Amino acid sequence: MPIKFENVSYTYLPNTVFKTEALKDVNCEIKEGSFTAIIGHTGSGKSTLVQHINALLLPTSGTVFVEDYKIFPNSKLKQIKKLRSKVGLVFQFPEYQLFEETCYKDIAFGPKNFGKTSEEIDVLVKDAAKLVGIDEELLSRSPFELSGGQRRRVAIAGILAMKPSVLILDEPTAGLDPRGAREMMDLFSRLNKQGITVILVTHDMDYVLRYSELVIVMSEGMLKAYDTPLNIFKNTKLCKELNLELPTVFSFANKLIEKGLDIDLGKVKDVKTLADEIALNKGGKQS
Repeated sequence: MPIKFENVSYTYLPNTVFKTEALKDVNCEIKEGSFTAIIGHTGSGKSTLVQHINALLLPTSGTVFVEDYKIFPNSKLKQIKKLRSKVGLVFQFPEYQLFEETCYKDIAFGPKNFGKTSEEIDVLVKDAAKLVGIDEELLSRSPFELSGGQRRRVAIAGILAMKPSVLILDEPTAGLDPRGAREMMDLFSRLNKQGITVILVTHDMDYVLRYSELVIVMSEGMLKAYDTPLNIFKNTKLCKELNLELPTVFSFANKLIEKGLDIDLGKVKDVKTLADEIALNKGGKQS
């Protein structure tokens, strides 16, 4: 089932001088099994929006629908733990939330709290570790002995061990080097291909272009656009109005088009696909 927001508004610190309207009458539907990016400048409402999906925040007004759950103001969800097992939320720097003495125990923490048997936990831990590229031999080590990138993988494995159907990623590549960031994004892409709905909150437009199918654009708590990456980045008026930075490869492709090359922007996702388009212009062979 899709995730639906119907007339959702949210206000921080209502009835105080610090009152802030973070969301204003948001309506949208995130397709089941999609890879959807949410973009916008700091303070636009991106993180506030996604925290409604697993009821970390309840709307001030409006309703959020997630599978069989209906989240509305002052709602008391009897099965809140079950909802949060279905919706995994990866915050920035999730490795800071590690606390157990071994990687195994950290990954097992969620399944254990949900009453899984020792045998079930063992399978879930090892499967999740394999998914994120953590060798089984590392599971007996302290997560604090690992590199920053490995610790982040362990933290994400702890969420994947819950077998979520929705994975929310809030700036998941923050602090990683380019190679580590690319490997992390490729991991999320593989998970999406396995049927998990992936929602990516990011400022990196290159990742938006390369990985996402759909893009939600937020500004000042309002949904300004919801479309494919190609249509969003081709919308010059929208990008200028919201001061959205274009993906590097997209900007370069536009300059080539201005020089007379016949580039199909719909096929440009990264450097390789742009190179293929350039090769076609020269009558060359695609690699």
